[in-house]
Amino acid sequence: MNAATFAKLLLVWLVFASAHAETRQALVIGNEAYTSVSPFANAVGDARAVAENLRALGFDVTHLQNATGAAIAKAGERYAARASQPQTVSVFYFSGHGAEVDGRNLAFGVDASRNDWRSTSLDVQRFLSDVRAASNSVNVVILDACREIPPQDVRGTFAGGFRALEASPGTLVAYATSPGKLASGVSADAAGLSLYTKHLVREIRAVAVPVEQVFKNIRLGVYAESGQSQLPWEHSSLTKDYYFAPGAPGVRDLNHGAQNAGVPGPSSQGALDEVHGLFDQSPLSEAAERRLQGLLKELTGIEFTRAEIRAMSATRHRAGVRFLGLADYARGVLGAPAQGGLLVASIDAGSIAHRLGIKEGDIVVLVNDQPVAGIEALSRLIGSELARGSRLSAGVIRNRILGQMLGVVSRSSIDDLVMDAAGWNFDQKDFKRTQLLATWTGDRGNGDANVLLANLAANGIGDRGAPDYAELLRRAQAAADAGHVRGKFWLMQASLRGWGLPKSYVRANELRNEAAAEGAPWAIAGLGIAYMDDQGLPRNYAKAHALLEQGAALGNADGMVGLGWLYERGLGVTKDLATARVWYERALHSGNESGIAIAHKALRRLDIASSFL
Repeated sequence: MNAATFAKLLLVWLVFASAHAETRQALVIGNEAYTSVSPFANAVGDARAVAENLRALGFDVTHLQNATGAAIAKAGERYAARASQPQTVSVFYFSGHGAEVDGRNLAFGVDASRNDWRSTSLDVQRFLSDVRAASNSVNVVILDACREIPPQDVRGTFAGGFRALEASPGTLVAYATSPGKLASGVSADAAGLSLYTKHLVREIRAVAVPVEQVFKNIRLGVYAESGQSQLPWEHSSLTKDYYFAPGAPGVRDLNHGAQNAGVPGPSSQGALDEVHGLFDQSPLSEAAERRLQGLLKELTGIEFTRAEIRAMSATRHRAGVRFLGLADYARGVLGAPAQGGLLVASIDAGSIAHRLGIKEGDIVVLVNDQPVAGIEALSRLIGSELARGSRLSAGVIRNRILGQMLGVVSRSSIDDLVMDAAGWNFDQKDFKRTQLLATWTGDRGNGDANVLLANLAANGIGDRGAPDYAELLRRAQAAADAGHVRGKFWLMQASLRGWGLPKSYVRANELRNEAAAEGAPWAIAGLGIAYMDDQGLPRNYAKAHALLEQGAALGNADGMVGLGWLYERGLGVTKDLATARVWYERALHSGNESGIAIAHKALRRLDIASSFL
C-alpha cells in the first residue's frame, strides 16, 4: 500500500501550551469498612499514602476514608466542577471494592448493598463524563479497585473487575490491573501497601518524568514483581506531556522533546518550516535540493548529499511499519477478532509509527472506528492525503487488551529527518555514514538513534573493525532510558552473552519481564526459552509452552523454533514430530536469519529421523 496514506494513522500529537501557574487538586478515597460486603484490606492505608505524596507534590487534597456512596458522589461533583476549569491538574484515586455491575463501573461506598448498588456507589463512567477538562488541563483517574470480588452471596450481577472506560480528551484512566481482571492485594515488603500503590507512590515522585511514562514504569514494576500475573493498564487521551514532580517542566512539544539538547528553538523553527515547505514540492527541483542542503546544514552542521535529501523527501511521511497478516492459529492466542486486523512485525527507526507509540506485536484492528480487514482495505479506508492538523484514532490490541491511540497529523522534527537519512544509508550498507548521522541524533537523546548505534556497536560495523561492547551498553542504556524497548533488547543480549559485563540470566530475565509487559514479542518468547532451558528460571514446560505460543503467534522465530523443540522432544506436551515440523516450517518464513538457520537444521534432523522409521 502507499506508505503516505497509512502514515496518517500513525502520527504524533503536536501540542503547544504555555507553562503558566496551574491549580492542582486531588480527591483520594480509601474504603475498607464495608457493612454489607466483605471488608477490604488496607484501602485506608493505601489512600493515606497516596494523599500524603500528592500533598508533598503541591496538590490540594480532599481525603475521604470509609465514605458512603452519598459522600463519594458529593465529593465527586465538587471534583468534576474544579477539574473542568482551565489550567487545572486533577487526580482522582479510589481504593476499595469496585466492579462492573449490570454493565456499569461502580466504586462502592462502604454502605454499598446488593439491594441498591447505584445510590450507594459512584458511577465512574458518569463521573468521567462530568469532567469537561479545558484544553490546557489534565485529569488523572486511578482505580485501585479490582483486587477481589465480593462474597458469593452478592456476586450474581458482578463481572470480574472493571471494564474499559471511555474518557474525554485530556484524561488518563489508570487501572491497578487489566480491565475485567483482579489485582493482587497487600505487598509484604512495602509497609503493608498494595502492590500497585507501592509502585504508584514511588513513581509519582520521579522528577522530570512525563505522567504517561510514570504509569508505564508502574506497569513494568507490578508486572515483574507479580510474576507476570498482574498487568496494570491505562487509557490515555492526554494532549500534552505533564509532570507530577515540582520543578519539572510543565508542558513540552511532544514532537521535539525538551530532553534533547540543542532542539531547534524559535530561531531555527523558521528554517525547519522552510525545509518542510520545500519537501512539499514534488518532485524536488535542483534548486530546491540545493536550498535544502543549506538549510539542513544550518540546522545540524552536517553536509547532506542530494541523494540523502531525496531519501528524506520520500520517507518523511512513511508509516515505518511492516505488517503481517494474522495466522488463524494466532487469533485466539492474541485475543484478536476472528477476522481482520494486522500484526505489526517491525518498526523502523525514526518512523512516525514509533513516535506515536505503535510497537512490535501490536494488532491494528480499527481505524476511525472502522474494522481493518487487510492492508488493501486499510489503504482504501484511510483514502486520500489528510491536511495537517487532522485527527485520527486507531484501535490497537496489545497484551490481549484493546486500547485506543489518538493522533494528529504533524511534521517530522529535525531529528526524524536525520534518522531518515541514517536509515537510508543503513539500507545502502554505508555504515560509517549511518553511524555519523545516528550519533548526531543519539547524542541529543533520540532513542531510535541509540538503538541503531547499539546495533552497529554489537556487530562491530561503522568506523570500527570489532564489537565495541562499552559503546553498545552506553547506547542501549540511553535508548532504554528514553523509553525505547529495543534498548532493553540489546541490554538483555549483553547480559545473556556477557558482552562487556558478567553473564547474568537474572538480569536478562528482568529485562525480558519489563519488555514483555510492553508486549515485545522477543521478550515474551525469550521468557519461554528461559523456562524451557532453565536460564535463570526454574524449568517449567507448561509456562514455556504458553509463552512460546504467544511469541510465535506474534511472529517471533524463537517462539516458533522453541515450540518445535518441545513437540520434537515431548517436553510438557505429547511428542508429535508432525507438529514439530509445522512450527519449524513456520520459522522458515519468519524473516529472522538465526531462526531460519535453526529451523533448517531441525528439519534436516527430522528428515534423518524419519528415514529410520
